[in-house]
Amino acid sequence: LKWLPVMQAHEARQFDYFATPAINLIRALKISLNQIVEEGIENRFRRHLALSRVFKAAMTALELDQIPVREEVAAHTLSAVRYPKGIQASDFLPRVAQEGVVISGGLLPPIKQEYFRVGHMGNISFGDLIGTVSAIEKALHSLGYQFAVGSGVAAAQRAYQEFDLA
Repeated sequence: LKWLPVMQAHEARQFDYFATPAINLIRALKISLNQIVEEGIENRFRRHLALSRVFKAAMTALELDQIPVREEVAAHTLSAVRYPKGIQASDFLPRVAQEGVVISGGLLPPIKQEYFRVGHMGNISFGDLIGTVSAIEKALHSLGYQFAVGSGVAAAQRAYQEFDLA
């Protein structure tokens, strides 16, 4: 509510404010809220759940452990995946980035070097997720991790068939 008079003054070209308002963030918020309303909140929740299960199925197929270990306490908007033995964040994250995919390292101090994080929230699509799984597979393969190449992507595709998101 403190920003409303600032924004109204700005729109009226009466610049009388204590700081530069973050207009781009406010407009981005409006667009984001419109997207949520257009999709419908229940549909959005369902898509987040579906993409979470799709991604987690892919990581399970790659035999990568996840944090947390029980599905009922796992987030639907983010996955935390443990690196396989011998794979370091400093090697893995840049390899994934070379494929045009951005994922993040761990945050929890005692184990932050043991896992990476992948967000699957907001306006992420199944195509985005498949691209991410593929980039993870390619990075793991290039670092010598032994697995059936394509198994993560195939598992994601199978898991996706369980959901009707059209």
